[in-house]
Amino acid sequence: MSKLSILSGLGEEIIVQVAKEPMGTKGARVSTKITLPGRYVVFMPGMDVVGVSHRIASGEERERLKRIVERIRPNGSGIIVRTAAEGKSIEEIREDIESLVRLWHRIQKKAEITTAPALLYQEASLIYALVRDIVDESVENIWINSFFGYQKLRDFMESLVPHLAERVHFFEGRENIFEHFGLQKEIERALSRKVWLRSGGYLVV
Repeated sequence: MSKLSILSGLGEEIIVQVAKEPMGTKGARVSTKITLPGRYVVFMPGMDVVGVSHRIASGEERERLKRIVERIRPNGSGIIVRTAAEGKSIEEIREDIESLVRLWHRIQKKAEITTAPALLYQEASLIYALVRDIVDESVENIWINSFFGYQKLRDFMESLVPHLAERVHFFEGRENIFEHFGLQKEIERALSRKVWLRSGGYLVV
């Protein structure tokens, strides 16, 4: 989980990104090359570069995405297109870039009024990262049994993918949410050494 902090040097304060947390006697590893991951792209302020994920196999699709990003990226910034951008429209990619630009502006404004050393921004928790990286139109519903978490997740969805925010629901039932949706059995089946096949046979792992 990356963090952005402001540090003081020789008469100067700089924004750095914590790439690796401190361990034992070693201090944190930091970098002045900022990378902010979004849903479809990684935004890199101050770096004049455009790249496309090598996991996108189609050369034609890679070129299409590169042309889109070169056309809409802000001046003086770098963009790396993520695998999730495959097949996405220019409007979807533009929306993702604009949300990251707004985030960067908020970080810069906070740095202006903050005395170093201080934490400026911390990447979202695992649940938000999963929503950012996995949730799309194919996901019909998201259920969460913490009302506080539900409110936070709705707010996050409103800012990231507002058209999908209505698919987040608060689970009010008293029973275990995994049991209610039959997930516990699916987990047990997935962890079992014996995997049944549709043909009636099975594999032993």
